[in-house]
Amino acid sequence: MGTWFEATETVNTTLDGVEEKAKDLGHYFQSVVGFMPGISSAVLLEAEATRVKIQTNEGIMIRSNITQHKTPSEFTVDFDEAYQAGSLMMTQSRHTNIFSSTTNGVTHNLIISNVSANGILGWLYRTFGASNIGKAILAATKTHLES
Repeated sequence: MGTWFEATETVNTTLDGVEEKAKDLGHYFQSVVGFMPGISSAVLLEAEATRVKIQTNEGIMIRSNITQHKTPSEFTVDFDEAYQAGSLMMTQSRHTNIFSSTTNGVTHNLIISNVSANGILGWLYRTFGASNIGKAILAATKTHLES
């Protein structure tokens, strides 16, 4: 499956500010996930250089194959996500976060691709969830980066 969601949000920060907040991947991902709607608890269980594991009130989230790349005008964070939400649904996806320097701050372009999810709930998620999930991730990232 190709691109499932793509949108852009302006963030009131600098590219150096984004890079600084993303240095500690465990804290970065835990904080962003904690700002997501419906997530009342986000606890960092493991943090390695290319993988984090977070326990939420909904289940276990593993973000792996994490890479970061910086140029003078962009900072990119890519990762694969596997999220076991309760016993009924497992989702998998690829996330690309491109932060670009602008005169008004930073533009965050989020691309979510290769989404898979099992069962009838997975079908509902894949069919109807893109906009809500994508916008929530953009908003949560913005909140974290502007805090």
